[in-house]
Amino acid sequence: MKNQNWFAIWIDLIIVIVGVFIGMEIANWYQDQSDRVGAQRLITRLEEDFEDRKAELNRLSEIHYEATVAVDSLLTTLESGDALSKDAALTKLQSGLYIESPPSLPISFLEMVSSGRLDLLDETRLRATLRRVQALVTAYESVPFSVNFTDIHAAIRPHYRLTRQPSQQPSAESLEQFDVEGLWADKQAKNALYELYDMQRLAQIWIQADLKLSQRVLEEITVSRSE
Repeated sequence: MKNQNWFAIWIDLIIVIVGVFIGMEIANWYQDQSDRVGAQRLITRLEEDFEDRKAELNRLSEIHYEATVAVDSLLTTLESGDALSKDAALTKLQSGLYIESPPSLPISFLEMVSSGRLDLLDETRLRATLRRVQALVTAYESVPFSVNFTDIHAAIRPHYRLTRQPSQQPSAESLEQFDVEGLWADKQAKNALYELYDMQRLAQIWIQADLKLSQRVLEEITVSRSE
């Protein structure tokens, strides 16, 4: 009788253990499936956001390239002493004074980092490239471009006049009566023009680096889907 009771107890214990094991396996399977679905959704959002980011960076790259070329052309003409009409100089300054910051990090990526879901991405290279984009954007945002631009603008400002447009924000297109000779004779304004070139060139280089990394993210997303 005692042997039968122990046998029944062992059977019950084995049933419980097997049941717990099967339950854990099923739970793990469901969690794995849930993680896979979640990862695919994240990748889809990342792809959409980085496609938008790539388009925006391409737009900014063209703008800052044109601005860099404009300031370089203005400096080259002034350095050579060649004749330069005020209209031509004004057009170059209008382009050169335009600056726009690169886009911030995509919301999808920021949400992944803040929620700790970045590890859901199986592709190690993709995670590493995303981290590099994050580091680049963080570094760019730490550079006081706005402060530098304000100082540059303040030095150049005495040599041109803005069209009065009370109902609109001043813009590069509002420039008029550019005193080219006065600017070139003003040492502080002259140095500011060189700094403007450096700033536009640096922004262009930075945007190009960001563009390459963003393109790499998209390429690695494609690779991760094919594996």
